[in-house]
Amino acid sequence: MATKSIEEQKEKIKQLLQHFDNIFETDTTKDVDLYFNKITMLQNIYEMFEEDFCRTNTEYEQIRTKSIEVSDILEKSFTEAQQTLFEKYWEIEMQMSALECEKMFYYGYLISKMLDTEIIIKNIEN
Repeated sequence: MATKSIEEQKEKIKQLLQHFDNIFETDTTKDVDLYFNKITMLQNIYEMFEEDFCRTNTEYEQIRTKSIEVSDILEKSFTEAQQTLFEKYWEIEMQMSALECEKMFYYGYLISKMLDTEIIIKNIEN
């Protein structure tokens, strides 16, 4: 992960919370400082999980091997210009996929916090 200033990280998390609030009609942005600290910690956990998953998951390794085999076949059939274009396309696809996975991970955390809060409120009401 590229080093970002605290302000840039906080803005990224604020945007994540705002998007979450828009989808689930919550108000997590009011606690942006609290979530900033927790999501910053989650970022580190996510990176360790992602690295470990890629190194230890046999199903992932099998799929990765198939992907490499197909990629090798494609490379042999491409012209140099096609190869360059494909590499750019592939890089963009990987960036999009990584971003989607990362956001889903954070959303899972936020959803669990919202459910915890809802359970506490229901227990107090009962």
